Amino acid sequence: SAYLEWLFKEGHETLQNAGRSVLDEYITEKGLHPGAIYQIAKFYTWARKKYRFTPNINFSRRGRGKYRTEFNVLKLKESQEIYKKICSHPEPRGRALALLALLYAQQTKVSLLLKRTDLERDLQTGLWIIARPNSEPFAIEPELSEALDECIEQAENNKRTKESVYVFPSPVKGCISDATGRKLIREASGVKGNILRRTSVVNMYRGGQKTMGTVVLRDVLNVSSPTLHQAIRMTGESINSPIAIEEADALRHAFLDDED
Repeated sequence: SAYLEWLFKEGHETLQNAGRSVLDEYITEKGLHPGAIYQIAKFYTWARKKYRFTPNINFSRRGRGKYRTEFNVLKLKESQEIYKKICSHPEPRGRALALLALLYAQQTKVSLLLKRTDLERDLQTGLWIIARPNSEPFAIEPELSEALDECIEQAENNKRTKESVYVFPSPVKGCISDATGRKLIREASGVKGNILRRTSVVNMYRGGQKTMGTVVLRDVLNVSSPTLHQAIRMTGESINSPIAIEEADALRHAFLDDED
């Protein structure tokens, strides 16, 4: 197939060292249709039956056509304005959830599961550090740290709140629902949370894709491959870039720069 010929030209003699990142590079370079990507994924599945160390590539054609044509993101000036709007929003939960999406590309369902034990105080700055189990910790901005403090205080002062584990507890038990979280983000920013998150990914690439590795976005920030493909296509960059987790903090601020 064309994919196997391309792999050989790129120096990959077997599928064992040609995992998701290699396939992502091929997808971006060739601009593949979702149907073709699905066929390659099926080939990987077939190969795994004979060669156990072949990477497992999961891809479904479901809804991919619409996804490719409708990838809404905010332009640079729009994201700056929405950032200011979020910071001035009076409700701390919506403010915190929206900032997590726009600054750190966090999924709403992941942000809602944030626990108090996931927060560590930076003794030098006094700001929170988000350090989830089995995940790379990252320092957050003063605006978000302040919003999280207000969320915790709000939960502690609410007599109806039975749950003290989560940063965003529900009135009954556990964390608030996805629907409530999405509503709070919409009220704080005026746009959907997935648009904020896609904008965050694109801004990271715009701010310096060569120092923000694809694996960081996909594995550390849990950005889905379809979102990653679209972000790269929009910025015209190559997907094959080095990994530099330590430089991610600076890139989170890329959309606040004066130059596009």
